[in-house]
Amino acid sequence: MTKDKIQWLIKHQYPTEEIPYHSDYYRKPVFNFGTEIVIADNFHYKVEYLSNEKSLGYSRMLWVRSNYDGGFYELDEDPIVEDRELDRVVH
Repeated sequence: MTKDKIQWLIKHQYPTEEIPYHSDYYRKPVFNFGTEIVIADNFHYKVEYLSNEKSLGYSRMLWVRSNYDGGFYELDEDPIVEDRELDRVVH
């Protein structure tokens, strides 16, 4: 699928605001530094920036979808949740 087709699908056929919340496949944003949708060859994903730097290296993945069938990929453990749990245990 072409990048243009994927962008059209994101905007018209499955806008991200309509993704049902399920913690294995979708994370709710918790910061206000902005988001970005990144389109790769086999999948596309949305990240939330963790600082004003707006670096993909310092971002948090919110969801990942296949470019072929639009299905969601299961996400790994949320690093934000892990950090909060660690803070709760240590302090």
